[in-house]
Amino acid sequence: MKYFYKESTGLNDDIKRHRDEEERLIAVIAKLEAEENNENNLAFIKSYRNSLIVLQQSKAELLTKLGRK
Repeated sequence: MKYFYKESTGLNDDIKRHRDEEERLIAVIAKLEAEENNENNLAFIKSYRNSLIVLQQSKAELLTKLGRK
């Protein structure tokens, strides 16, 4: 499973890209959780958490490539 649709130039770039996006998503989720909980806000939180899970799965697959080389 890939989170990013573009190919990168190398594993280090991919790892950095995943790390940066993970930090951004965690910050957005924290900000939304600090706000008032309404239906829209809860839907946004679920959506961002789902995106974070997909990103983390993609990152895990990427990191397994490090062990293969």
